[in-house]
Amino acid sequence: MSYSCPVRFAGSRLQTALQDWRGRSDVAERAMADNFWFEERLDDTRRLRFEADAVAAVAATPLANLIRNDVRDNTEGWAVPETFAAAGGLAVYGALDEDQEIVRLESIQRALDADAITFEQLQDACLMKNAPVLDKFLATWNTKRDARPAFAAFHSELADDLAEPDWPLRLRNRLGLAHYGAGGEPVALMRYTVREVRDAAHSDGAASAFAVPTVLDAPPNAQFFPSPAGLPCGRAMPLGADYDDTDLVAEILHARIAYHRRHLIGVARMGDAPVRGDLKALRNYHLLVLRIAADRDDYGEEID
Repeated sequence: MSYSCPVRFAGSRLQTALQDWRGRSDVAERAMADNFWFEERLDDTRRLRFEADAVAAVAATPLANLIRNDVRDNTEGWAVPETFAAAGGLAVYGALDEDQEIVRLESIQRALDADAITFEQLQDACLMKNAPVLDKFLATWNTKRDARPAFAAFHSELADDLAEPDWPLRLRNRLGLAHYGAGGEPVALMRYTVREVRDAAHSDGAASAFAVPTVLDAPPNAQFFPSPAGLPCGRAMPLGADYDDTDLVAEILHARIAYHRRHLIGVARMGDAPVRGDLKALRNYHLLVLRIAADRDDYGEEID
């Protein structure tokens, strides 16, 4: 089996900037640079496009900021994100059952503020199945959501966690959603099918509806970890190192879908702040688990 080469830049400026970034003593900075260094799923067209855009600016702008700008300009607008613009490429996800269910956990504070509704009012509307209130909230939320690729997982892999009373915390921890903090942050659980995502992507003119996450699909994030090209999907890095390769949750990206009442499974408030282990130990352990899952002893590199 052959594998794609990790990202290496043809231009010396960018390559030096990447190497310098990896040389930072801060573990989070090293982790974000490693994500680029390990990435195997960027097709040449996308990589070369990024390099052409970034090479002129890298002398004055940190590479991390160039990546953030690239994500903003090519994935977060209302146009079809670059992630789904091409039908081919290493990151495009393979065949999926049309009836397979997908779940996504989202923070809804900004949507609540925009709709001038409190979390308690929305929670009551969910319990009472108050269609007018729910439809109004979802319509407002849809107008505030852009077309950036949505990180999601398969319902079948999280069904046991979703059946527990503390499902928000369980999902946050298993999916590595470290940015979902404490303080009662309101979240919503959405569920929909592969068919619905494909139909939405086709309607919007996207060439593909699903993809495996890459370093150019979201701003640099030390909690993200690219997956080896031999795996059929990404693998979320949990917030704790108490799992093995059989526990890895498939991590996918999909094109934007407009939310409807049938998609809203429930709302809740986050409880305690996320408890995560030492980042270096966490990433080194996840690398080991990825190597086992992909049978790739040569993938990646530990942080010393």
